[in-house]
Amino acid sequence: MIANIESYKDPEIKVLKSELHRLEMLLGELTNENLELEKMLSEFQHRHTIELGEIILELLNLRKIKFKDDKVRYEETENDERQYHEQVNTEKTKEVYELTEVQKAELKKKFRKATLLCHPDKVSDEFKTNAEAIFIKLKTTYELNDLGKVTDILANLEKGGFKTRSESVSEKDLLKLAITNLQSQVNVLKTEIVTIRQSDTYTTIIEIDNWDEYFIRTKEELQQELEDLNKEIKTVFNST
Repeated sequence: MIANIESYKDPEIKVLKSELHRLEMLLGELTNENLELEKMLSEFQHRHTIELGEIILELLNLRKIKFKDDKVRYEETENDERQYHEQVNTEKTKEVYELTEVQKAELKKKFRKATLLCHPDKVSDEFKTNAEAIFIKLKTTYELNDLGKVTDILANLEKGGFKTRSESVSEKDLLKLAITNLQSQVNVLKTEIVTIRQSDTYTTIIEIDNWDEYFIRTKEELQQELEDLNKEIKTVFNST
């Protein structure tokens, strides 16, 4: 009631609240777009590592042998091998659930709805820490395709969600500050989305019509590269 009286006394407050609400909705939409792009990249990397990781490690090991007399290139390859080995181990520990197309659509719908209810940059300051913890958990479960946990998080949020800034802030100066901060977050997200869409990895992925065919073909190409490198090394060793 107090907020309504203040809005009546000062029409600018109503305008500011409307703008803040608009930015909150835009932030939610951009956040979902950004997280969905990141999820696609994460899923591709996971599958790429699981299906091709071992043969890539074999190639890196052979390249070390090939460059054993070239200190600089040997150390570069050794570093690549160490880093990639860590990546393989990390991806192997992930339990990513396999979902049907219907389940994937349900997961996406529930995730988008949940993010709108707990985005830490949208909620009132007193709820920010709690919302941030829930948001991180939500993002993690989404990346693992954990439909059950995303469903549970959404259900809990719908029982008792957080008040947004546009609902709780009534002073003009605070509204203006909240608008400025939210606009800044919106600009950051827009930049991140553009960066992802312009990246080589994203460009490669969206040009793949069928992931199954891509990984079969790539594995065959890597296997051939492995055989060729083996022959090359044997030839060098036999000639010395």
